[in-house]
Amino acid sequence: MNATIISIGNELLSGLTVNSNASFIGEKLTEIGVQVVRIDTVGDDESFILSALNQAILDSDVIVITGGLGPTEDDLTKPVIAKFLNAEMKYHPEVYARIERLFLKRGKTMPLSNRNQAELPDRTEPIPNSMGTAPGLKFLHKKKQFYVLPGVPKEMRAMVERVIVPELKERAGERIFLSQTFKTTGISESLLQDKLHLFSKLIPDVTLAYLPQLTGVVLRVSLYGDSESRCKEQLQQAGEYILEQAGDVIYSAEGEEIEEVIGHLLSDRNLTISVAESCTGGLIGHMLTNVPGSSDYFHQGVIAYSNEAKTELLHVPPSLIKKHGAVSAQTAEAMAVGIRELSGSDIGISVTGIAGPGGGTPEKPVGLVYIGYSSVDKTISEKHLFWKDRLLNKTRSAVAALDLLRKQLLIS
Repeated sequence: MNATIISIGNELLSGLTVNSNASFIGEKLTEIGVQVVRIDTVGDDESFILSALNQAILDSDVIVITGGLGPTEDDLTKPVIAKFLNAEMKYHPEVYARIERLFLKRGKTMPLSNRNQAELPDRTEPIPNSMGTAPGLKFLHKKKQFYVLPGVPKEMRAMVERVIVPELKERAGERIFLSQTFKTTGISESLLQDKLHLFSKLIPDVTLAYLPQLTGVVLRVSLYGDSESRCKEQLQQAGEYILEQAGDVIYSAEGEEIEEVIGHLLSDRNLTISVAESCTGGLIGHMLTNVPGSSDYFHQGVIAYSNEAKTELLHVPPSLIKKHGAVSAQTAEAMAVGIRELSGSDIGISVTGIAGPGGGTPEKPVGLVYIGYSSVDKTISEKHLFWKDRLLNKTRSAVAALDLLRKQLLIS
């Protein structure tokens, strides 16, 4: 069973609103074995909406439409659906009564314009809206199933989960969909693809998607089938190949964030950590403490932004900074040692760098970052060269620091 998702609204085309509805619907349909083959986004224009509807009939068994069901003049979806079906608008008193009750419950007077939301194209069936005023619609046309939903995310999600998923799951029958996510960091999409270049030949029935993100490349393997045991066998084969070829850069095979992985490793080893941050401005500490229970292993965080702070708070010798610079392997290591000794933690992590966009030199350009790691047994540092974007550099520096910590925990 194939599906097309059509999102309607000028705000989606202008970039003022992120189209999170389409991704949510796509995820829910995929989970029940319905394969999404198209996602179209069109403005509030009759001709473009009709064109998208006519194309969807050619491509898909199921068409899910969001947006344009409000009470104002620019909400065109219902009139266009009526024209698409060659149907008249029909007033539904029970829908009007429900909308009126909703306003009374909120202690407000219902505007006259909301009466329009009780007028629906003939040949369509209303989908109750438990979260708002605009009812959804569903109908069959040319043997294709249509669902028309509000654009308000909470209203759309409720209808998808309460109506669309149960109905389509029953129609989809026993079709199986399985997927697994692997998260990587510290490697580009192209290099990762080089490592996995034989995947499609060795496991042709499984789809491998490369999803670049700010923190690294996410790998997603997925497949459809009729036999659950066969699908599981193929997915396991895919996972084993990926881990064999790229396991050194994979920090999670279960969808966890890197700070969650770190939390498990520290807890399992009964170790504690503190962090000293310069260019990341507290981001590493923020990420670590996002994990419930992090107080068991996270002791302290210091933001030592200035050279004076590095000296006063972390006891980094002024002579060392003068000789090597604040952004150097030596300073990063001294910061890691300083925070470990200051806090009494088992491990100290530090980061110092040039986040940008200014402050760089030919010898030390913007994006240069050093990460320090210190335990009782050893003190080391890593050098990274990121981009000229300040926020990007902060995020990648924080993730790189956590990944260095992860690797050291695995070999300790």
